[in-house]
Amino acid sequence: MSRRFAPKADASIEPTNVPREERAPRKTGMGMMDWLNRFRRDTGANVIMLFGLFALPTIGIVGAGLEYGRFNILRGRLDTAADAAAIAAIATARDFITQNAGSQSGSALTDAAIAAGKAQAAKAFAANAGSVTRLFAVTPSIDLTRNGQGIGGQVKYAAIYPSTFGKLFGYSTWPFSGKATSTLTLTTYINYHIIVDTSQSMGIGSTPADMQALFDRVVKYNNGFGGEPGCVFACHVKAPGQTYTNEDLARNYLPKITLRINSAAGAVQTIVNQALASQGSSGQNTIKFALYAMQQDPATGIALRTLAAPENAPFSKVAAAASVMELGNNTQDGIGDSNFSASIGAFTNSLAPQGDGSTADLALNYVFIITDGVQDVPGGCYTGHCVTALDPAICTPLKAKANVGVLYTTYNPIYKDNMISKGYEANYNNLVSPIASMIAPNLQACATQPTSQYYFEATDGPAITTGMQKLFAPTSQLARLRP
Repeated sequence: MSRRFAPKADASIEPTNVPREERAPRKTGMGMMDWLNRFRRDTGANVIMLFGLFALPTIGIVGAGLEYGRFNILRGRLDTAADAAAIAAIATARDFITQNAGSQSGSALTDAAIAAGKAQAAKAFAANAGSVTRLFAVTPSIDLTRNGQGIGGQVKYAAIYPSTFGKLFGYSTWPFSGKATSTLTLTTYINYHIIVDTSQSMGIGSTPADMQALFDRVVKYNNGFGGEPGCVFACHVKAPGQTYTNEDLARNYLPKITLRINSAAGAVQTIVNQALASQGSSGQNTIKFALYAMQQDPATGIALRTLAAPENAPFSKVAAAASVMELGNNTQDGIGDSNFSASIGAFTNSLAPQGDGSTADLALNYVFIITDGVQDVPGGCYTGHCVTALDPAICTPLKAKANVGVLYTTYNPIYKDNMISKGYEANYNNLVSPIASMIAPNLQACATQPTSQYYFEATDGPAITTGMQKLFAPTSQLARLRP
């Protein structure tokens, strides 16, 4: 008979005749402890460990980067605050000086203006810094100075930023600082006073060519003096029987001959036009010009004649007066042509004290003197009168009230019959030659220091214009107009 075998029991097959609640739980995977043990033995876990090691510094770097961006934003606000404070400082000081110049002056005005500027700058810094100063310590400092008509402001700040992520790298704080500077030049008011020596010696030719032309014309019209043909120096009055003076011959016949007085007039007109250009076409006038002659005023008897009183642009009166400026009165003996002591003294007495330039009433004074540096004095010298070089002591009181510039219209040697081979002409030889070495040093001493800025020599007419331009040039920037 065939033997039937019962199937072998399989442990993985759950008996079907056992109630479900009595069956053993099915194993669906490893237990937690088995999993941990396996992970501990598995070398692949090193990746996770490395990630853990780098996670902290990576988070620190990213955080520090974000924090640095915020730091730059806050620092930018402080920089903006410093800029605003620097501008507020100089603007406030400028306005204070302009508004109070009439009631205060000198160091008192400057000190008060600086105090006002600093106070306003502190407010501007605080307003623009805002909440930044509440987040960490910020220490501002404000410096404000005035140098003449210039005002300079500087605002600095120092701060300490508390870092959160920087601590991970050993930096718990980030110290930093910044600064802002600003400057401006105050509107400067200037009064220019031009004094021209109009003595007869300013009636000689402006250039060597003019001197030659004048000599030739004097000879042609037999206008010599004292029997000397072609006299062009110290012979400006009409001799007995003559119809013309040398100046008449120079101006009334063609071609006209340019005399030194004409060149002086042209130089005045040139700098007046330059001053007008420097002011611009709009806004308030900050410059005044006036023109005077070293000659007796027929109305007052004073040895200074006002050709054009101080006036603002367009300086038309000054330009017109310069165009018709004439030589002074002369007498037969030559006395009265020029008197430096009386003319400069009278001007000094009438001049208002030097101001700081902050207002029209406190204008800076610039006095430009055009002269040959020689004056007539009474005495029994050659031809009945004497001459002497300007005494620089006359200018001392004037320099206390003004910046004094001197343009020396030099005495070029004048020769007999206009010929070097014949030696000096008699009048030049006896009147000017003995004092020639004193003229330039005395005029230099009359000018404000440094003489390189306030003293120039002009050997001919074109050089007179150039010299006047050089005198005016350093002040033209001060005298510019602010819109």
